[in-house]
Amino acid sequence: MRVHPGELRADFQQYYNLNVDGMGCDYTTFHAAELAARLPQDARVNVADNPMNVWTPELRLLAIIEFRLHWWNWAHTEDGQNMANYPKCLIPTEDELARGDAVQMSLDEMMQFVGTLIDKEVDDG
Repeated sequence: MRVHPGELRADFQQYYNLNVDGMGCDYTTFHAAELAARLPQDARVNVADNPMNVWTPELRLLAIIEFRLHWWNWAHTEDGQNMANYPKCLIPTEDELARGDAVQMSLDEMMQFVGTLIDKEVDDG
């Protein structure tokens, strides 16, 4: 609550439908601590602590599938034969996150992006 009050407030409202201002009256601080400890990996407060937390196992799997499909298609092009324009994985490295170079997108944005790539590959041949 001290480090990321806004994120915790939004997470409690979204995940538990609890108002943080009611802590101590409507529910105990121990209860709030238990709930906070069990927020999902990609909850706002956890992402604020570590931006890599946005990459849940499901998102990592989708990103790896996208990269492998992209790589397979790239390998069958002239660029692939010349080892040029190597495809990049959507999962950022710690260095990219530190520099602010990381691509961040929601699950819906990722699904739309992957769908666009697949549509493009189908159109191209």
